[in-house]
Amino acid sequence: MFHMLLRDRFIFAVLVFGGLYTLLQLTPSSYGVALGLLGAPGEGLYAFTPHGLRADEWSVWTAYIQAAVNNDFGRVNATSAYGEDLRNFNGLPLLDWALIFKPQFWLFFIAPASWGFSFFHAFWLVAFLIGWRQLLVAFGVNTATAIWATILLLFSSGVWMWWTSSGPLLAGLPWILLAAQSKLPGWVRLPLICWLLVVWMLSHFYPPVIISLAFAGATALLAYRPEVLHWRTLPVPLLSATVAIFLVLLYLWDPIMAMTKTIYPGHRMDSGGAVSWVIYGSQFLPHLNMSGFRHLQGFNLNEIATVGSYLPLLLVVFVNYRCLSTDFLVAQRTDPQLVWRLVVLLTGVSLISIWMLAPVPAGVGRALLWDRVPPVRMIFALGILILLLALEGLRTTRLLVTWRRLAIFFFILTGSWLYSVYVLDDHHHVELESFDDFLILIPLVAAISVSRQRRIPPSIILIAAAALSNLMTFGHYNPIQSAQPIFNRPQTAVTEALRQIQAVHPKNWLAVPGFPGAILNGYGYRSVSHVAITPQLDFFRGLFPDLHDEKFNFLFNRYAHIQVAEIKAPFLPQRDVVTIPLARVAPPLPEPTLTIAKRAPKAKEGGFVNVEENNSTHLRLKGWGLFDRLSPNRRMTLVSSAAITKATISTHVRPDVANAMGDPRLLFSGFALEIHFADKKAIAPVCLITEDSTFGRHLLQNTDAPCQLTRP
Repeated sequence: MFHMLLRDRFIFAVLVFGGLYTLLQLTPSSYGVALGLLGAPGEGLYAFTPHGLRADEWSVWTAYIQAAVNNDFGRVNATSAYGEDLRNFNGLPLLDWALIFKPQFWLFFIAPASWGFSFFHAFWLVAFLIGWRQLLVAFGVNTATAIWATILLLFSSGVWMWWTSSGPLLAGLPWILLAAQSKLPGWVRLPLICWLLVVWMLSHFYPPVIISLAFAGATALLAYRPEVLHWRTLPVPLLSATVAIFLVLLYLWDPIMAMTKTIYPGHRMDSGGAVSWVIYGSQFLPHLNMSGFRHLQGFNLNEIATVGSYLPLLLVVFVNYRCLSTDFLVAQRTDPQLVWRLVVLLTGVSLISIWMLAPVPAGVGRALLWDRVPPVRMIFALGILILLLALEGLRTTRLLVTWRRLAIFFFILTGSWLYSVYVLDDHHHVELESFDDFLILIPLVAAISVSRQRRIPPSIILIAAAALSNLMTFGHYNPIQSAQPIFNRPQTAVTEALRQIQAVHPKNWLAVPGFPGAILNGYGYRSVSHVAITPQLDFFRGLFPDLHDEKFNFLFNRYAHIQVAEIKAPFLPQRDVVTIPLARVAPPLPEPTLTIAKRAPKAKEGGFVNVEENNSTHLRLKGWGLFDRLSPNRRMTLVSSAAITKATISTHVRPDVANAMGDPRLLFSGFALEIHFADKKAIAPVCLITEDSTFGRHLLQNTDAPCQLTRP
C-alpha cells in the first residue's frame, strides 16, 4: 500500500498535506467573527479574513460542535437553557451507534477537540482532492487534466464559499460513484456503497443539496458507466441506497418528524425559476456578478456563487473550428460511447437549467423531488455536469492557443468587466478587486510564452489557466484559522461580564442581546439567544402562556435563530429568526436617567457619540459612555439651546467596548438617543454628558464635531 502511495505522487502529497494540516490544528472556519464578538479578535487567525456571511458555520454548526464537546458527546445538550437534542441535521461528534458512519469525527474521541476539529476539515479536503481526481480518471480523463479539473472545482466560488457547510457532501459524492462502478464482488460492493451513502448523508443532512447532487451523480453514471444502471446490475446500488436511507431515517427520525410539522422549513415547496440570467451566466463568467468579494447588486454574496470557471469560454475561443467536424467524427469512431455521453450530459444540463430559469410548477419537479430544491441550490449539480462536458471538449477537439485568440479572449473579458462595472454595479465602484476578471491572463500568457519550448499540450494550458484563475480569485475566501481558540476558549473582559450576568440570573440563564446564533451556548453559557434546530415549543409556551395558539405556532414552530431584544412582543424579522422580548427572560437592561439642560456641567472627556440619522423630523445618536452595568444611578445629560419636545434613550450591548477598555463593567455601555426638536429648522448644538457612581462624569466626544453635533 505504501509503495502504491509513493508511486502516485498526487495522492501521497495530498495525504501529507492532510497530516500537516491536522498537526498544525488548522481550519477554514470563519469562527474568528465569533471570537471578535467575544473579545478576542484575531485570536489564532493566520491568514485571510473570516466572513460574517458564513454564519451557518461559525454561529451554528461550529457552535454545536463545541456544545457536543461541552456535553462529553452526549445526545442531550445539558449546558443549554433549552436542553435540546443534539442529534440533528448537522453532523456532530456524538457517542452513539452512528459513530461508525462518522469517520471524520473519530479523532475527537482519542485526541483534544482542537485536533479533532482540524482533522474533520482535513478529512474532507483530502477526500475531495483524491476522490474527484480518481473519479475523473475513471471516466477516462488523463491524470494531469483530472488534477487540474479537481483544483478548478474545489476553488470555484460555489464550492469554496460554501465549503464549511456543504463541503462534505461535495467531497463524498465521488467516492459513492467510484464504489458504484467498481469491479468488486457484489457482497463487498453492497455494504461499501451503503456505508458511503450513510457517511455522505449524515455529514450534512441538507436535502436540497443531497437531492441535486444525487441527480448529478446518477447522470454522470448514466453517461460514463451505463452498465451500472442496467437491470442486471442495478439491484446492488439500489439495495444499498434503500438500506442507507433506512439507516439515516432511523437515526434522524425524531428531528425529521419534528421538522415535517414545522411552518419553516417543513411546509416549504419550491417551484422552478427565480435564478437570474446574470447568476446563470456567472457559471461561464465567474466574476460577472461580483467584484472581489462584493456583490455588485448588494445581495448575499454566497447566494450568487456558482460552480463555474472560464473553461467553457476558453474552449469556445481556442477550439480549431476548421477541424471541429473532422475531430468529432474521428473521436466518434474511436469512442463509440461519445455521442451517448454528450446526449446524457446535455440532457442533464438542460433539465437543471430549465428548473433554474423557467417558472416550472412545483408539481412538475415532484417526480425527482425537485419541489424540495430551491432552484439556486441546483448550482452545484449544474457546475459538475458542465465541467464534465467541458472535459469532453478538451479531449475530443484540437485547440489553437495563439496570441491572436488570446486577444479575442481579452476583448470578451473586457466586455464582461465593463458590463459588470457600468451596468450591474449600481454605484459604479471601480475598485482594484474588480480586475479579478483579468487574472486568468497571467497563467495564459505565461503558458503560451513557454509552450513551444516545453511542449505543453493546449488542453493542459486551458484547464490549468482556468483552475489557477479560480484559485487566485476565490482561494483566499476561507481563512486559515487555528482550532485552538475555538475549543481552548480565550477569557476576556466580555466573557467575564457575561459570566457575571449569568451568575445572578435566578435560572442561571444568560439573556443579553447582540450575540448571534448559538455562539454563547457553544462558549459554555446557558444562553437564551440560541439556534433551535428543531422547535422548542414547551420552552416558549412557558414564556408566552397568553399567546393565541395560532400565533404561537406561527412564531415558534420553526427552525429559528432565537434572539432577544428590548421589544414588547415576539416577532419574526425573517423566516428563520425569532426575536423575543428581553423582559420575558431577564430583567430589562439598565437605562440611564435622561436630563435635558441648557448648559453643560464640567466633565472630563470620555466615551464617544456619532450621528446615525439626521433628517427633518429628528436626530438619532448612537455611541457609548463610561457606564457601569451594575450601577443603579446611571445618568445622561443632554445639553442643547434648542427647544426639545421629546428625547428617548435605550441601552445597547457593547462587547467591543468592554474588550477594548479591558473592563467587563462596560458591557452595557452602549446607547441610542432619539431627539425631537420643537423648531424643525433650527440649528441645535448638542452635547452629551454621562455620569455614574463608578466612573464619574464624562463628556462624550465626536471626531467630526466635538461637542458640536448639529442638525440643519
